Amino acid sequence: MSFTLTQLQDATLKLIKMATYEHPITSGELIRATHATEERQKKGANMRQVIHALRVKGKPICANDDGYYWPTTLAQIDEYLAQLDGRIADIQRTRAGIKMGRHNLEVQLIAQQSGYRS
Repeated sequence: MSFTLTQLQDATLKLIKMATYEHPITSGELIRATHATEERQKKGANMRQVIHALRVKGKPICANDDGYYWPTTLAQIDEYLAQLDGRIADIQRTRAGIKMGRHNLEVQLIAQQSGYRS
């Protein structure tokens, strides 16, 4: 399977490959360096979307609290994967809570329609 990169993706990837865990690059720095202006971002060049597209294409771009970086060890990738797993678990708990709230609202609405108060 072959994937081609857009010019913006290519420029972004080159910058991230120079960034390290200790010295990551921020989204703002990427935007300025790639000239991804607000106008271009409004047209779908949002930097998070660019990073997402690169990751989907198999580029192991990692991130920490300070920005994006290119991993130099498998441990860095594993650490980032663990962070993603934690986020997935949080989203699943949120989803379960919202589903429970939906059920509770449904029961309340049915009771109201039937003339009962809960």
